[in-house]
Amino acid sequence: MADNEESRLARLQAQRLKEKLKKKIKKKKEAVKTGGGIGIVEGILILVLAMINDAIDILEVSGILKILTLIIDVGTVIILWLWTMWRLHRFPTKRFMGTTVVEFIPFIGVLPGWTIFIISILIKDKIKK
Repeated sequence: MADNEESRLARLQAQRLKEKLKKKIKKKKEAVKTGGGIGIVEGILILVLAMINDAIDILEVSGILKILTLIIDVGTVIILWLWTMWRLHRFPTKRFMGTTVVEFIPFIGVLPGWTIFIISILIKDKIKK
C-alpha cells in the first residue's frame, strides 16, 4: 500500500514539474516572439545613431566629405538592418527600403529619414504593448 502511495506521489510530482516546465517554455517563446519590447535605453541609443547619421547627411549637400557621408550611410543601413532583424524578428520591408532609397537620393537624402524610421518603429512597439 505504501509503495502505491509513493508511486502516486512521484507521478503527481513529475506531472507538476512537467506543467511548470511547459509554462516556462511557453513564456520564453512568447517573449522571443514579441521581441520582449524595445527598452528605453536601447530606443534612445538607436535613435541617437539615426539622428547623428541624419545630421552628417547635411554635409553631403554642402559637398563636404561626400564619399565619407556615403560610407556612413551604408554603415547605418547595415546596422539598422541587423538591429531590426535581431529585435523585431522580421524585416520591415516597405519602411526600411523606402528610407534607404530616400537616404541615397542626392539632396533629398538630407531629410531626417532614419530618425523618422526609428521613431515610427518605437511608436509602433509602444502601441503594440
